[in-house]
Parts: sequence; C-alpha cells; structure tokens
Amino acid sequence: MQPKTPILLCILAAILLLNPTQGAILRVSDTGDGSDGLSWQTAFRKPSDAMASASNGDEIWIKEGTYNDRGAVTSSISLYGGFEGVENETDFGSRDPGSRPTIIDGSGLGDSVMVFTDISEATVDGLTITGGEALFGGGIRMSGTHLVVYDCVFEKNKAQTLGGALYVSSNSFLDISGTVIKDNSATSDANNCGGGGIAIGSNSHAAIANLRFRGNYALCRGGALYVASFVNSSAEVSDCLFAYNWSDGPGHAIHGEVIVYSSLFHENGNPTDPKTETLSGAGESLISDSTIRYSYGGGIKNFKGGIERCHIIENRGIGISSAFTLIAHSEIIGNHIGVQMATSVLTDSMIANNDGEGISGGGEISRCTISGNGNGGIVVNEPSIIETCLVSGNSAFNGGGVSLDPDGTLLKYCTIADNTAEESGGGLFVRPHSTGVEEIPPVVNSCVIASNRGNPSNSANI
Repeated sequence: MQPKTPILLCILAAILLLNPTQGAILRVSDTGDGSDGLSWQTAFRKPSDAMASASNGDEIWIKEGTYNDRGAVTSSISLYGGFEGVENETDFGSRDPGSRPTIIDGSGLGDSVMVFTDISEATVDGLTITGGEALFGGGIRMSGTHLVVYDCVFEKNKAQTLGGALYVSSNSFLDISGTVIKDNSATSDANNCGGGGIAIGSNSHAAIANLRFRGNYALCRGGALYVASFVNSSAEVSDCLFAYNWSDGPGHAIHGEVIVYSSLFHENGNPTDPKTETLSGAGESLISDSTIRYSYGGGIKNFKGGIERCHIIENRGIGISSAFTLIAHSEIIGNHIGVQMATSVLTDSMIANNDGEGISGGGEISRCTISGNGNGGIVVNEPSIIETCLVSGNSAFNGGGVSLDPDGTLLKYCTIADNTAEESGGGLFVRPHSTGVEEIPPVVNSCVIASNRGNPSNSANI
C-alpha cells in the first residue's frame, strides 16, 4: 500500500494557497484598557498604538468616536472604521461608517495624520481624517507605497506645499474611491506647491473613482488635484464631482497630466478673481463624457490627448483653450469665449451663445454648428479648413459670421446665414494683411452665403 502522507500534504498546501492565513485583528476603543488590542475589552486606546503593534496582514478595527492622534504605518495592514465596539470576528459586515463615524483628528499634533512608507499594500476604509497639518500631505503622506482608500472623508487638512489631504510620492500608487475630499488646502507660494486636495508627486500614479472634491484650495496648481507630470506621474479620474474648488492658478480643479472620464465640474473658481481655467492639462491629458459648468474662469486648457463628448457651459472665461487637440462631439455654450484653438481639429460640435468669439485661432473645423456668438462666429488667424458647417445668427463689428486673414483658408460646403456686422462682412470678412505681407485669398467652394447684414453704407459686405 502506497503511503498517503505526500497526498495529504499536497491537499493541505492547496487549501493554504486558496485560504491564506489571516493576520490578527487589533481593536481600538476609547474604553479599552490598552493592553494588547485582541478584544474590545483590551483594545488599544489610540489608533497609533495599534499601528505600532501591527504586523503584515493584520487588521485594525476602530470603534466609532473621535481620536486626537497621528501615527506611522510600517506594515502591510488594513485600517477599518465604523464599528460599534461589540463585534466579533464574524461581524465585519455589520460595521457602518456612515452612522458610526470614526474620526482621527490630528489637530495640534503638527504633522500628517498618517504616514505610510515603503509598504507593498495597505488599506484605509471607513475613516474620517481631519486636522492634519504638515509640509507635505496634511491627512496622509505616502512614499514607496500601494495604498487603497475607500469610503473615507478627508476634511480640513493642510499642507504647506503639496497635498492638503493626501500626498503621493516616490514610486507610490493610490487607489482611491467612494471618498469625500473637502475643505483641505495647500497654501505655500513656493515653486513646489499645489493640490489642495490631492498631490501626485514623483514617479507616482493614482486611480481616482467616485470621489467628491468640494471646497479645496491651493495657492498654486490645482485646487483639488495636482499631478506633477514633469516627474513621470499621472492620474486617471472617473465618475467624480469637483465643486467649489479654487486655485490662484493654473487649474481651479485640476492641473497636470490626467485622463478624465464621466465627471462633473461645477462652479469652481474664485468669484472675486476669475482668472484661471477649471482644468489645466499637461502632456497627453484627455477628457471625455464630462461637464464643466458655471466656473469663475475658463473651462479646459491644454488637453492635447483630446476632448470628446463634453459639455462646457456658462463659464466666465474661455470654454476651451488648446493647441494640437482633437475636440469632438461636444457642446461649448454660453461661455465668455467659446473655443481658442491652434492647429487643432474641431468636429461634430455645437459652439453657441458665447459672449465673444465662437471659435478663434485655426485648424480644421468640420460638421459644426456655430450660432449666436457675440464677437464673430469663426475668427481665423492661421490657414484653416472649414467644412460642412452651419454658421448662423452671430454678430461682430466686422465679420459677423466668419472673419479670415488672407492666408488661403478653405471654406467648403458651409452655410453662412443670418449673421450681422456693425460695419463690414455680415457673413464673411477678409481682414487686410500688414503692408508687405503676401495676401492669399480664401477659397470658397460650394457654400451658401445668404441673408447676412452689415452697414448699408459700406460696400464690403458679403
């Protein structure tokens, strides 16, 4: 008979692989005796005591309440809030951070509330982190760490330089979701500053999903989020709300290299100083399926990766300002100026009811509706192609519909109708070049130019 021991050992090894050994559960309660944290009766009195005692794989369960504390995490552990303080090992699912808030308050302690250094993976779940104040990362400062943050609140934390709520640096990865980032700030006026909510530093990356950024401020670079893309960092943002954030610039909500999906940007900026844009990109920044509205300043600037299926509505600055960009299937409506573009492609979009120019600059413009703009529908100052567009109901001093330099711009298959100029060119106006510059007349092919109005005493009306 063959011995069965090797078979049993193989089965046991397989079971262990499928069900790895769990770490210890350490508890924190303001009513514990502080001895070892292994039960609620012997719970540590402060989260920092549990952090100092924890080993890789341990969980820290924190009873509801407010703890004036800060601490360093040096092991791969998980911290959870929302406990009543009576749960046993099988009751994890009964915790409720919403109705049992667990607050770690760093007020008066003079540093980040939590510091994570060189940790392969850690989790923070169901905690409110507040009152931190540090040079970097008032709420959380992390380096060389993979951190998962879920269902948390970061409120009223401050950084002197980068990351009022969180600072991510030195080959770190932040995976954060279902969290509120509100009323945090980064206040230094030094060159190395930004990210009133979150700052992503050197060689670090973040996945940011379903967050609410509200009321964060940075003296420079990204009131809510700053990504230092010049040092190989990036962030992906999806399904987020950015509201009432502001910065002295650039980027009331975001500055840096980002990819943004399905997010809402509402009323960002400073009403008394509307001088910067809501989103200021870098590198190959891209945004899609998002709305930017009612900002005290511009909408989107320098998103070279593309702007698609976006609604840029009633912002007090330029709706879109970008070069070498594809802008597609978007609405740019009711802004101070619609689109300022250079060598860009604008297609299948509506540019309407902007106070100033609908479109200025140049590039390729196709299958667009440009209507109701107050300082000209299209004002081109570089050789461009304008194709299959409807340009109607716009007004300007000269060139209510389309105003061109004599640089060989091509218009084809367009309808230019019902536009108005106070002086010349209700529909189409070709500006004179400076003396000594060669003029190349525009090419107009298969266009309808009709029912436009200018000064009747001026013969230069089309």
